[in-house]
Amino acid sequence: MNSTKSSPKRSEKASSNEALLDFDLLHHLTYLSAVSAAGVGRSQLFDLASKLPLCTSHYFGDIQDVAKNMNYEYAEACRIVGETTKREEVQSLLMRLAAALASGEPEMDFLNTEAQVQGEIYSNSFERKLDSLRKWTDGYSALVISAGLIVVIAIISTMIYDLGMPTLITLIAVTILVSAFGAWIIHISTPKEVKPLSGPSAGVSDKVPRFLFALTVPAVLVASAVMTVLHVRAGWILLVDAVMLFPLGVVASRYDAIITERDRDLPTFLRVLGSTASSLGTTLGEVMGRIDLRSIPHLAPFIKRLHARLRAQVNPELCWQYFVAETGSELVGRSVRVFLDGVRMGGDAGEVSTRASVLAMKLNLLRAKRRIVATTFGWLTVILHATLAFLLIFITEIVGGFGKMIETVATSAGNQSGGMSAVSSAFSFNFQNVAIFQWMVMPIAICLALINAAASHVADGGYFHKFWFHLSLMLLATAAASIIAPEFMKLIFKSSTIPP
Repeated sequence: MNSTKSSPKRSEKASSNEALLDFDLLHHLTYLSAVSAAGVGRSQLFDLASKLPLCTSHYFGDIQDVAKNMNYEYAEACRIVGETTKREEVQSLLMRLAAALASGEPEMDFLNTEAQVQGEIYSNSFERKLDSLRKWTDGYSALVISAGLIVVIAIISTMIYDLGMPTLITLIAVTILVSAFGAWIIHISTPKEVKPLSGPSAGVSDKVPRFLFALTVPAVLVASAVMTVLHVRAGWILLVDAVMLFPLGVVASRYDAIITERDRDLPTFLRVLGSTASSLGTTLGEVMGRIDLRSIPHLAPFIKRLHARLRAQVNPELCWQYFVAETGSELVGRSVRVFLDGVRMGGDAGEVSTRASVLAMKLNLLRAKRRIVATTFGWLTVILHATLAFLLIFITEIVGGFGKMIETVATSAGNQSGGMSAVSSAFSFNFQNVAIFQWMVMPIAICLALINAAASHVADGGYFHKFWFHLSLMLLATAAASIIAPEFMKLIFKSSTIPP
């Protein structure tokens, strides 16, 4: 009865994290290889695997249910569950596991080999997605420019011939949808992983970004509403919004960078801790006081607090939970769980730490490659958006100014003999929809700012509040374009002369 209740719950969790399957599967196999090195039995091994908070845990839970409740051998249970799963990579793994268990191959050897193979598979998959992301970031720039040209062509076309409001709205909607489609393509092309800590321990280390978010975003909405009621120009409203959001974005970006620095120190910490404990044959708490923390400066404050708590005879499990929560890193949490459970089950600390550190080292190298692509794309998108926003606003202002000039010429020429024939060609222009375009160009620019900010954020990945950093830059570019473009247009028309 209990197994019947637990299985749906695991399946529901798996379906909600399906995109992280490769990432979770790598951690799962690394964990099992470390725990199996301690020589635990099959029943306990599958039981531990089913309790991890991963999207792949329900597969091992189903194997445990089939083996215990239906009295199947574990090899046959792996085969049954493997045949029913729809994910090819999981099915292949479980079928190989079934064959290994049936042949009598030691679980430790099989899982260690599979962990190394899965590490190579994940690395290759990550790099393939990076290559795809690199190509799509180039394509995204061309796509956004093409979408912006749709609006430009619509502005010029409606001056020559009245296209009608339905056609204009359709063209604007196509522009926004095409840009959003490009951002979605960027999203599905990015490698999937979890960087900031998730789960019950999340929120301990990012109090400052969350506090700024709760304070800044409502303040931005209120300030924008008040300035709109006071009829402040849209450019100045966006400038104020960008300035208010910028500190939140900077703090969030800095927090993400700090997590990156802590993750880089993690492999060294685990290897040194494990090898020292193995060579001295003493507890982890005693070994921690002998580690030279100068080589891992970003984790040093947390290690000192962890050592102090362990020396104070606080529950070790609780001490390590606080250590993970304070670092705020999902990678720290996963690697520490691999190391602690492997040592707690009786595994050699040196061997377990080596296996646990491989996961962290591999992800750090892959993230460094992603950071090169994402950083270049992010700043390129800011420049691209600033150029596009300026172009849209400037052309709209030029068309509006040209319409006013034509009206002035027509009025002065209408009182003169033959004046109407002299400006007959001028009256063929249509400026009825120009005012509507002047009103709609700012919402279009804001929508493009949101889409470009989202594209830059998903390409970069990491802490989700970094979105506000990208958005603040896009809003700043939009504000600068909306303030400078009208002034530039005034200079152009001021230097021109209207015939008497």
